[in-house]
Amino acid sequence: MKVIHYTAKVLNDGHLSLQENVKKEMGLAVNSTVKITLEKTIHRDEAVDAFGVWSKEVTLKTELNMLRT
Repeated sequence: MKVIHYTAKVLNDGHLSLQENVKKEMGLAVNSTVKITLEKTIHRDEAVDAFGVWSKEVTLKTELNMLRT
């Protein structure tokens, strides 16, 4: 199985953008079936809104690492 990692944008109609070079490299044509794993990039403001700030001395990275354990 061939894997390519890249960042896509969600379009207005809910579809994902697909770069032309990715289509070519993967040999994709219209109606090709692909397996997709999604990982949303979390910005600091969104994380603070969602999880709050537990301590002024704890960094966002530490907060997110604590959530993963």
